[in-house]
Amino acid sequence: MQHKLIMVEGVPGSGKTTFAKKIAARLRDLGYNATCYNESDFHPADLSWIAVLTADQYESLLNKWPAYTEQIQAQAWQEADQILVAYSNVEVTRKEDEALYDDFAPYEVYDGKWSLADFTAIHLERWQRFANQAQKEDQIAVFECAWLQNHVNELMMFHNKSQEEMLQHLQQLWDIVAPLDPLVIYLQPEDVTDSIAKVSAARVNKQGEPVWRDRVIEVVCQSPFGKAHQLNGMAGMTEYFRIRNQVELQMLKQLPAGAHIFTRSGDNWQALWQQVDTLLRRFF
Repeated sequence: MQHKLIMVEGVPGSGKTTFAKKIAARLRDLGYNATCYNESDFHPADLSWIAVLTADQYESLLNKWPAYTEQIQAQAWQEADQILVAYSNVEVTRKEDEALYDDFAPYEVYDGKWSLADFTAIHLERWQRFANQAQKEDQIAVFECAWLQNHVNELMMFHNKSQEEMLQHLQQLWDIVAPLDPLVIYLQPEDVTDSIAKVSAARVNKQGEPVWRDRVIEVVCQSPFGKAHQLNGMAGMTEYFRIRNQVELQMLKQLPAGAHIFTRSGDNWQALWQQVDTLLRRFF
């Protein structure tokens, strides 16, 4: 089977999550066995929004949050001697219980919490395990932001890596999944600033609070990259994504991905989907 992996990339608000799901659904309509893996899902390769715990750490957190034991267990799985928990999928019932997320967050591998060597090693191992298994299966995996976004964010924001160093890292991941003949789809908003503004306004909690905006501003502006570039507030966050977008587009020209870049004009999502759908029908 050609193209056993599809990777959907782009800045926040570009439509990655929605389009990754639509792509998997379209492939199923066409008769293929396709699975979409979004951020925070049980993911076969990536670890975004996943806590990596020892058995003792896992038991300690279960004991601390007995009211959510069943939910936590439903979001947990074991790999070797580690227990992975997709903790952001646990739905808390009281605002004060949102501290549960704060208890799991320190065990993520992203946001500079692990050394770059350990971050790289665990991902190379998981990507290799995924590639080995995927070659044996009659299935197409659709990844959202697992290749470019998550790794460029980590290397650029927290480890001060140059574009050349990031290229080398991405190339390692690409080489692992190359036997799957990956198809890369990059969704490009015509106006990155507008895209960030709209996604910031849309991603609110049940109380209408802009939790995504506030968290990302804090992460970006307090990161080594943010401090070095004196990024502050909404403008600083937006500037970071503008820079990252340009870096990703430049790197795609140098990587062997042969990425298909689709630009969205304004809010014309239907026209964007028609372009992506035409591509799918060409290859599948």
